[in-house]
Amino acid sequence: MTKKHQALLRTVSILLGLVVTYVSYYYMSDANTNYRALPLLGFLGICLTLWGCYLWTSMKNRHWLFVLWGLLSPIGLFGIALLKDKSANATTKDDTFSAGEGK
Repeated sequence: MTKKHQALLRTVSILLGLVVTYVSYYYMSDANTNYRALPLLGFLGICLTLWGCYLWTSMKNRHWLFVLWGLLSPIGLFGIALLKDKSANATTKDDTFSAGEGK
């Protein structure tokens, strides 16, 4: 799977997971609904979100435990977004202070 397809799959699964989770929680909070599939739908939404976060952390070449930031959605997604990219094709700026030349 190419990086572009993996990024698209990551984005779709996170967005779909968030939508499914919040819709199921919205309908579960309504006292008049009696759908037994809503908790399962909420679990499916959480699984989709975590799978998208797993794809995201694997694209950044980070440990899989960073997926747990996805449980803090939507705030935790910022935590994953701010992780430093350790993949081989990541572009980094040349920082003079990190090379020890700025002393």
